[in-house]
Order: sequence, then structure tokens, then C-alpha cells
Amino acid sequence: MRLGDADEQSLQQFVSQSPWSWEDVMGDLRRSTLKSIGKRKMTVILDDTSLPKKGTASVGVTRQYCGALGKISNCQVFVSLQAAVGKVHVPLNARLYLPKDWTDAPKRMNKVKIPSEYRAFKEKWRLALELIDEVRSESKIHAMVFDSGYGGNRVFLKELDERALDFVGQIPESETFWDGQIEVDHEPQHKSGNGRPRKYARPKDGRIKPKSAKQWRDFLFAGNKNIKSLVLPSGIKVEYVATRVYEAVARPFHCVGPERWLVIERLSDGSHKYYVSSFDESVRASEVLKIGHERWKIEQGYQQLKEELGLDHFEGRSWDGLHRHITMCFMAFDFLQLLRLESGGKKTADSSTGSILAQSTHPHHDLPTMREAKSVEAQPQYE
Repeated sequence: MRLGDADEQSLQQFVSQSPWSWEDVMGDLRRSTLKSIGKRKMTVILDDTSLPKKGTASVGVTRQYCGALGKISNCQVFVSLQAAVGKVHVPLNARLYLPKDWTDAPKRMNKVKIPSEYRAFKEKWRLALELIDEVRSESKIHAMVFDSGYGGNRVFLKELDERALDFVGQIPESETFWDGQIEVDHEPQHKSGNGRPRKYARPKDGRIKPKSAKQWRDFLFAGNKNIKSLVLPSGIKVEYVATRVYEAVARPFHCVGPERWLVIERLSDGSHKYYVSSFDESVRASEVLKIGHERWKIEQGYQQLKEELGLDHFEGRSWDGLHRHITMCFMAFDFLQLLRLESGGKKTADSSTGSILAQSTHPHHDLPTMREAKSVEAQPQYE
């Protein structure tokens, strides 16, 4: 944000040095947002975003994959959640990811004043689970949505299963699955009666082999007999195929994991996207695909937060300072939702939430995501 008559030094002190708790403010903002959502079905979108940097002193900065630049570069990365309800999307939670070259360097963490409770190394998916648990303790989540960086992590998916959280996640084409129609041996004991109890089920027919998502694509799209069309809420028409599958457990080999939906979408340029979902058969594949398309909203949210609210323009190095900056950007984002609605002349409140929330338009289906886009706003910031 840029304020013409603002005292820059005072603003810097307010963000970096003043004692207010970003955890408390972020929590209050989230609870206020969740209260506005009420009992409406809420999709929670998980993603991480990067803040390019030139120096090495800012908290969490290191050479790692930078989605804003589309390559390995010097940057900070934080994991965040946004809520999508209808045409509304608002931030809920966020935390900086600390690479091992930070968590293994106590003096470096001391310098930027990282609190003791945040100093242990956590993979991004473990950090995401902590953020998800905070949200689910305060409100019911209808579905989790995420990209292939999380969808391809079977351990993460298992954690969501254990939390009874339904999800729709993109996956790499290399992920493997059994046909959902195969006969499965669920017997917990070996037939001989010896050895440890089985942890995973197995196909009754040992000759059957699992297929990769790419192989399922070729099989299901062959002959055009399984292809269906769907018009998304945005008005975009897509083609897709879907089938019920079981996850193929890599270790031990040839074991059968949880049952899933596998949905494969064909884009206008001939490329494909792959989705896996924990929803059961009572939820149709078309609905699974619609939920999966909610993910674009967090990309749009990141773009607005960076280009309009200065999310990637924090000039400081401390842990608390960065998280206060993120919190204030989230707060401004919520405020702008209201402001945009009023300036558009739409005065009616959302009757089911009791609050006025801005509406947004869907970007073109083939528009590059923020991970792929390169813009002026994505250039590294000097410290």
C-alpha cells in the first residue's frame, strides 16, 4: 500500500518494532471472516507463494523454487489458505516456510527474532496441516483444494483422510492407480496365518497391474466413449473423463490404498489436468471438477495482494515484521472486497451471510497461473 502523506518511518516502526501480536490479529480477522461465511459451504484453497529477494538477511530467504519467477531463485516462501464461498474469496491463514539452512542456524534465527515455537523445521505440507487445523477448529470445511505440489504427496493426503477432510487436488500424470472395479482382498491376516497382520489390502488377482494417470487418460479418452462436457459457473465449457480408482501403494509394492475419484480434464490446447478426490460416489465427478476449479481464486488473490496491496514489498527482515505485513495485507484485502462492491453500485447484501462481499470474475481457463506468469511485480526486491 502507498500513502501519499504517510510518515514512512512511523509505518516501518509500527510493522517491524511495535509489540502488537500478529497471531492475535490474524486470528481475529479469520474468525470474523468465518463468522461472515456462516453455515455456507466453504472450500478452503491451499497454496504457497513466493516473494523474490536480492539479499540473504531477510527471514526465511534462500535459493529455492520461486513460483513468481518460475525457477530456482532467491526468495521467501509462505504457505497460506483462502476461503472460497460462491464468488467470494478471502484470506484465512498464512505462515512463512523456514528452509533447513535457517532452522539449522540458531544465530541466524536469533538475528531476525524468530520465536522458539516456530524454529523447528517443517516441510510445507506439515506447515499446511497446522494452518488447516487452526481453521477446522473454528469452522466446518466442505472441501480442501490444492495443486500438484500437495496432491502428489500421499502422506499429506493420508493426513487429510485421518482428519475426515474431503479434498480435490491436482496430481502429476505419473501417479498410479488401480481400477476401482477390481476385487480386493481386505483380509487383515496372511492366508498362512503367520507373520505380521497386513497393513494394506491387495488385489485378489495378482496379474493385474496399476496404471499411471497418463495411462488412464489414454484409456479413458480412447474412442471418445467416456468423454463428458461440463459448463463451469464461469461459462467456460470443458471436456473430461472420470473413473473410480484405488491408490496404488508404492511400498509395499502392489498394495491397494484408499478409493478415490480420478478426473482428467482436456484443455483447449490439447493438454490435460489430473485431479484426485476423496469424495465418495454420492458426489458426481462433475461436482468434483467444479470444486477443483475453485483453486484459481487463490492465484487471483495472490495477484491482487501483490499488485494492489504490496504484499511483496515488505522492507524489513524480522519474523514478526513480515507476518504483521502479511496480516495487514490480508485485512486490506477484506476491506477492498467491500469497497469494490460499493463502487460498483451493488448495494445489496448477501442474504445468507448478512455482509456485503465483493464479486469477482473468472479468468480465462487457459490463463497462466501466478506460478507461470512473469510480471513487473515479480521482480526481486532489494533489502
